[in-house]
Amino acid sequence: MRVLPDVMITIPHQYQCLANGNKELFIGYVKGFIRKNHPELRPKQIRGIYVICERDEEFEERKAIKQKTKSASSRKRTKSK
Repeated sequence: MRVLPDVMITIPHQYQCLANGNKELFIGYVKGFIRKNHPELRPKQIRGIYVICERDEEFEERKAIKQKTKSASSRKRTKSK
């Protein structure tokens, strides 16, 4: 298992305004932001206006499997023409 470096991502300022001091709501916004915009990352810690994320190894594996099946299915379609 290889160790990957952590990634720092700036949290959009609007999320702080929308949460209006509600810590749980803010954390939910940040998790949703990372899930939607950076699916290859998992949030680990929030520090001020940054969220520290780690790379999701399972995402990389699923992506590799998906690409293999996609290329195999495209080869099948080209042969049948």
